[in-house]
Amino acid sequence: MEEVVEGKDSYYHQDTLKETKEERIDRRDIANKVLDLLGKIGGHSHSIINNELSKKHDKENFIRWDPEKRLKFTIPLHQRKIDIYLDSCLPRIVDLAQSSADKETRISACELLHALVIFMIGKSATKPKASSGRGKRRGQQEDPRKDEDMAAFAKLYSKLFPVIIRLATEIEQISRQLFEPLVFQIVRWFSSSKIYEHPEVESLLDALIEGAQSRNNSSLREMCSNAFAEFARWSLKQMSDTEIGENPSNVKSLIRRIESNSNHPDPFKRLSSVLCFSKIFAVIKDYDSLVDRFCLEIARCVLGSLKMCHNSLEFSQEVIDNCSDLLSIVEAQIIKKAKLLLQSNP
Repeated sequence: MEEVVEGKDSYYHQDTLKETKEERIDRRDIANKVLDLLGKIGGHSHSIINNELSKKHDKENFIRWDPEKRLKFTIPLHQRKIDIYLDSCLPRIVDLAQSSADKETRISACELLHALVIFMIGKSATKPKASSGRGKRRGQQEDPRKDEDMAAFAKLYSKLFPVIIRLATEIEQISRQLFEPLVFQIVRWFSSSKIYEHPEVESLLDALIEGAQSRNNSSLREMCSNAFAEFARWSLKQMSDTEIGENPSNVKSLIRRIESNSNHPDPFKRLSSVLCFSKIFAVIKDYDSLVDRFCLEIARCVLGSLKMCHNSLEFSQEVIDNCSDLLSIVEAQIIKKAKLLLQSNP
C-alpha cells in the first residue's frame, strides 16, 4: 500500500512540475536554441519544423515567383562586397505581413515589404531607358535580354502589387499609413512609361482592376478606382498635346481593361467597370481629343452594363444607381461637345 501511495505522490509531483512556469520557460529556451541552430545551418533546414500554416504556405508558393534571381542586395564588408538575393524571402515576408498573429511581427514584415518595393523601383529607375529605335541600322535586331532587363521585376510585381493594394485598405492604421501613400506613388511613377503594355505597368493595372472588382471590400474598390484616375491624370500630365491627340497609350490601356468588365455576368465586375469609368471620365472630359475618342465608347459600355442588370437579380441596384449617375454626366458632356463629336474623323 505504501508503494502505491508513493507512486501516486511521485506521479502527482511530476504533473505539478509540468504545470509550473519554470518548466514552460525551459521548453521555450530549448525551442529558441533549436531555431537558432537551424538558422545557422541555413538551406532548407527550416522544413523540419513544418506545421499546418507553413505547409499551406509552401504549397501555395511551390513554384517560384520568378525562375531568375532578381532582387540582389549588395552589402559592403571590409574590402569585399557580398551579394544577397532576397527573392526566396519574399513569399514568407508577404505571408507574415498579411496573416501573422503577432502584431509586432506583422508590422515588421510590413515595414520590410515597404522597403523592398521601394528598393526594387529604385533599381529599375537607375537602369538605362529603352531606346526609341530611331538610331538603329536597317536590319539590326533588338537584343531580347535588353527587353527582359527593362521589365526585370514584372513577375515579382504581379505577386506583390495585389498584396500591397490590399494592405493599403487594411483596418490596421500602421499598414494603411505605410501602403496607401506608396500605392499612389507607384501609380504616378509607372504613369511615366512611354511603352504600350509595358509588363511592369501591366502588373500594376491588373492588380488595380482585380482590387476594383472586390466583392466584400468597398474601401478597396474605391481606392483602386481612384488609383485608375490618378494613373490617367499623371499620364496626361507627362504628355504633350500632340501625343495626347495621336496616341494616348496609357489611357487606351486603361479603357480596354475596364470595358472588358462592362458586360460581365458578375455584378461586382460590372460595378468596378462603372466606378472606374466615372473616375476616369472626370479626368478625360477636359481634353477634346480624348472626349472625341472615348466618350461614346464609354457611354456604350455603361449602357451595356445597365442592360445586364435587368437579367441579374444579385446586387444590381448599386450598379444601376452608378450607371444612371455616370450616364447623366456623359449626356451633359455629349451635349456640350456636340459639334466636336459630329465632325468626321480622318
